[in-house]
Amino acid sequence: MSIGTAVRFLSVRPLSVQFSGLDLSSDAGLLLVRQAEARLGICRGLADCITDWRAPEKVVHPLTDLVSQRGYQLVGGYEDANDRNH
Repeated sequence: MSIGTAVRFLSVRPLSVQFSGLDLSSDAGLLLVRQAEARLGICRGLADCITDWRAPEKVVHPLTDLVSQRGYQLVGGYEDANDRNH
């Protein structure tokens, strides 16, 4: 993908919005971030630049997943990462 190429985030599905008065989340924007990440591969590129010194037999989560989680935390406004399990 070259610079200046438009990234399309719209789907061809109808959208229906109805306010229910319930608590709302501001994290829905992360769905667009995930879609952009799937297309651009920024987290995978960053993970490829990091040497993984962990013992392979003890690895539970691939480095790409850890980098992606941290990236989404930063974009979502969870800078300190102390609430990542919630």
